[in-house]
Amino acid sequence: MQEKMDYLNSIYKYVNDLSVKEFERMAKFYQYYYNGLLPENKNARILDLGCGTGHFLYFLDKKGYKNYYGVDLSEEEINFCKENVTKNVEAMDGFDFLKKNRKFDLIVLNDVLEHIKKESLFEFLKLIHNSLEKGGRLLIKVPNMANPFALQSRYADITHDIGFTELSLREALITAGFKNIIIRGSSYPIYSYKTFITKIIARGVKAIIKFLLKVQGYYNAGPLEKHLISSASVD
Repeated sequence: MQEKMDYLNSIYKYVNDLSVKEFERMAKFYQYYYNGLLPENKNARILDLGCGTGHFLYFLDKKGYKNYYGVDLSEEEINFCKENVTKNVEAMDGFDFLKKNRKFDLIVLNDVLEHIKKESLFEFLKLIHNSLEKGGRLLIKVPNMANPFALQSRYADITHDIGFTELSLREALITAGFKNIIIRGSSYPIYSYKTFITKIIARGVKAIIKFLLKVQGYYNAGPLEKHLISSASVD
């Protein structure tokens, strides 16, 4: 997917919390992000592509899924997963793994697509399309470039290569052959008084921003949340 580097020790662990408390917190977020989009069958074959240190795999295990697998380019992150989350992981380039022609019912990209070089994007998505069973689903979480503060997300990580709005993400998925595309803004659970107040303020700010966009002629600005959550399927 990108040039091999010691990503965990050089970047990742300095901007991410690897505590059990954080894994539990992220599990609540994933439940909110993907509510109604996960397979009912707990034996569904699930691939977490670009699994990092295993936050989503931890969530899948808590949800009772049995047949999940994680792949990431970083050997350091995979070793962390093996020691702290699950042995069902492999250090490998995502493109090479997808070319093995293994089939899955669900493939998940959490904060991955923005790391793919633009010239390789459609090849990557088509490989994912070919790796899904008929009726299989792709779930994506990416920073939302329509958010007025998205430049921080876009350039906070030097390994980011591309950004998406609702429209450009939809275009990419359609071009790769996906159907039944759903794209929505990310929401988050209220688990404290602070998050309750923050959510109220965020709604007010979003209403003001939408008004300002309309004044400038942007009548269909789409979701303005920090991240986009997308579901797309294979016929």
